[in-house]
Amino acid sequence: MSARNTALLAGLAALLGVAVLSPPTAIGDVEQFKMHIEEDAPGYDYQQFDPPSLSYCQSRCQEEAQCKAFTYNTVRRVCFLKHKAGFPLRPHSEAITGRKTGSDRFSIRKNRDAPGNDYERIDPPTLGDCQTRCGAASECAAFTYNVEKQVCFLKYGIGTLRARDDAITGVKVAETPQTPRPTSDDGFQTRFEVPLTKEAGTFKVPVVINDVIELAFTVDSGAAHVSIPADVVMTLFRTGTLKDSDFRGKENYVLADGSTVPSETFRIRKLRVGSRVIENVTGSVADVRAPLLLGQSFLSRFSSWSIDNQKQVLVLE
Repeated sequence: MSARNTALLAGLAALLGVAVLSPPTAIGDVEQFKMHIEEDAPGYDYQQFDPPSLSYCQSRCQEEAQCKAFTYNTVRRVCFLKHKAGFPLRPHSEAITGRKTGSDRFSIRKNRDAPGNDYERIDPPTLGDCQTRCGAASECAAFTYNVEKQVCFLKYGIGTLRARDDAITGVKVAETPQTPRPTSDDGFQTRFEVPLTKEAGTFKVPVVINDVIELAFTVDSGAAHVSIPADVVMTLFRTGTLKDSDFRGKENYVLADGSTVPSETFRIRKLRVGSRVIENVTGSVADVRAPLLLGQSFLSRFSSWSIDNQKQVLVLE
């Protein structure tokens, strides 16, 4: 690792209050995981051990068929392998939880309700059962689970999300069907629609970074690059999907108040929005309190993009 990037990672670690780990071996693509930063998944453990890194914990879960999820404690460096993936998550500053993804992907929003658009109410015992029911139903676009009452609401659409402490909402990450869809000369689809959620006046879209973490990004055409907070950058580094060779140096950015600030830039190897994958996207490191922004380094890679306010979808062409 170069001295410059060692200093960069040390600075990120100081900002986050964690230790710098040596770069782990890259994780294969045999099975993907949905990663949850600073979230714990109590219970359902069938094995506990002390691995040298997060990537080793993930690789062990990847290799074992009975392992459906894992939690890694970044301070104690302890790995918990779990035989069940459908469970409610709890905030924990030292924990990173990974769940094996199924055929249907969801963007899970804690403490958020999605009023209306219900087509069925059921009383499943767990959040996982609610998510499974929605995943198995083609007409289900989202669900809301009431943690206290253990009631599940399956939805054919998703509206504006509202804050609610006892609610967890999952939005299915899938393309909105189009009939017909425009195609290029070689027959490939060229127009895709990805569902959005609206929070505090901004639209957010689920984005998978380097096949290891799925997070909700704000669509921001005013941002020059894809902006990622320092804690997420450190997590990417720990999973082995971000290396010192990916850092490109500093650039100056103009803020809304006209001031300029320097920021480290780096190569994001892969960004997935819906079924569209864009490789080698420029990202910038933001303050740990800053929002995730899907900026022009991603959006400009398409011939056109737009937001359909009525349908609340991101249109990529």
